[in-house]
Amino acid sequence: MIVATAAVRKELRGRLNSVYAPAVIASFGSGTARIDVRVIAANGAAAFWSGFRTDLLARKASGTYLLSSPRIKASATARRQLTAGQVDTRLLIVISALAGRRPFDVLAFGDSGPGASAGMPLRSVDLAEPGGAASMRAILAQLPVTLPAWFLAAHTETTVLAGRTVLQIEFPAPEPPGLISPQN
Repeated sequence: MIVATAAVRKELRGRLNSVYAPAVIASFGSGTARIDVRVIAANGAAAFWSGFRTDLLARKASGTYLLSSPRIKASATARRQLTAGQVDTRLLIVISALAGRRPFDVLAFGDSGPGASAGMPLRSVDLAEPGGAASMRAILAQLPVTLPAWFLAAHTETTVLAGRTVLQIEFPAPEPPGLISPQN
C-alpha cells in the first residue's frame, strides 16, 4: 500500500493511478489535504484490474454457491451483495467454514473503506445464530490453525444489534488477490 499525500500525488502525477497504485481503499480529507490509501500494483495497473475482474467473477460464483446452503440465511441486501461479488473472499471462506458446522444468519456486510474505489470488496460481516455468537466466536478462533496468517481477522466483536447477539468480523484491506478461482 502507499499513502498518497499531496506531495506524492504531485511527484507521481497521473502515473500514481495509471501505473503504480490504481485502486483507492480509503480516502480522508479533501483538496490538497486529502490523503488516499492505495493498493500498489506490483505488475502495473492493467494487470491489477485484470486480476481484480477475475477475482470479482470468483466472488460472484462463490457468493451464489454459499446461498444454496440450507445452513445460511441472508438478508435481502446481503444476498444481493453476495451474488454481485461485493464480499471479500476471506469473508466468503469464513462463512463457508461456519456453515459447515452450524446454521446462522448473515445480517449485513459493510466497510469497503471511506472513499474507496468502486467495487472494492466489503470486508466486514454481522452474523447471528440460534446458539449465540459465542459458539461462532469459538469456531472462528479455530480457523487460523488451519489457514495461513494473512487470514487473521483485524477485528472480531460480539455485540447486540436489534435484540440479537451478533458476531462482527472485519478483515484488513486490501484483500489478497487470487484466493479462489472462478472454477471453484
